[in-house]
Amino acid sequence: MGLTRSVAFVSPPQTNGIAERFIKTLKQQSLYGRIFRNTQEAAHAFFTFAPQDRHQQRIKRLGFLTPAEARTQVLTPEAA
Repeated sequence: MGLTRSVAFVSPPQTNGIAERFIKTLKQQSLYGRIFRNTQEAAHAFFTFAPQDRHQQRIKRLGFLTPAEARTQVLTPEAA
């Protein structure tokens, strides 16, 4: 029948929640409330959201740093 065994967790809450939250944020901040003249404009807004978000959106749980700033801070060894 072509069936194979797959190891997967049955119902942990974090299974799909991270992806779903990202898609919700993506829709809210890049598509909702805007009027696009054509599908190319909508696609451009959709696909440029993530790179812009990493450098512009400040996140409270990161100490109000952007994701790019937080990543740099973690990866750069401190001179103590």
